[in-house]
Amino acid sequence: MSNTIIKEIQPLTEEQKDQIKDAARKEVVFDEDCPEISSAMEKAIRSAVKGHKRKKA
Repeated sequence: MSNTIIKEIQPLTEEQKDQIKDAARKEVVFDEDCPEISSAMEKAIRSAVKGHKRKKA
């Protein structure tokens, strides 16, 4: 893994745009490192996000 520091906002290159399009076409694959979340966990996450948004306002 590498880190890149971007000092100014740069437009995406054509290669980056193609990579994003390719990634969007692929299905999400769940495994033991990244399991699918249960509906209860999804509800808890959504609730936490709503609470976080309320505190910022």
